[in-house]
Amino acid sequence: NKRIAPDEKVEAFELDYDGKRDRWNGYDPATYARVIDRYEARDEARRKYQKEQQLKKLEEKNNNPEKGEGEDSDGDDDDEDALKVDEAKVDESEQMDFAKVEKRVRTTGGGSTGTVRNLRIREDTAKYLLNLD
Repeated sequence: NKRIAPDEKVEAFELDYDGKRDRWNGYDPATYARVIDRYEARDEARRKYQKEQQLKKLEEKNNNPEKGEGEDSDGDDDDEDALKVDEAKVDESEQMDFAKVEKRVRTTGGGSTGTVRNLRIREDTAKYLLNLD
């Protein structure tokens, strides 16, 4: 127990003024290439799944010709458009959640009506003026 040393090896960096402030110091672009590969694989799997779903729909249409007589032949484009529209609706609904404004009607003390965002309205009595006895 006479030689106790830290487990990690601390490297001494001798950098100049700009080197110390370089935010990309030690960045390895190969790590980002792995991220790109992962997203490309996900997109490829998504395209493959969509293609399988379209093939299943086409097989169902071919097996049931009496149901598909009145429909267009380019239904796959409609499916893609519908998918894009659904994604856009989801994005819009997520953005709308942040734009909510709470409306509160003030009835006591002859106050006003309108938008309240956790602010004290002039007709309210300030908390430090209330009798705290």
